[in-house]
Amino acid sequence: MENSTGTELVMFHYAKVTQIINLLANSQEKAQTAISKILVNKFGFNQNVANAVAYTFVLIVL
Repeated sequence: MENSTGTELVMFHYAKVTQIINLLANSQEKAQTAISKILVNKFGFNQNVANAVAYTFVLIVL
């Protein structure tokens, strides 16, 4: 994580993306929901921010 003017920015590295993809492969949830839960539970994101990041990630990557 980096700290930029008080806002923490999480950089998704290949290992984390792979971990998320593996989780989704073993899950019946929608990709956006699963990614959002991970961001909230493991990275401490606000639920609304996590939903937006997850939506963007799914839109671009998946």
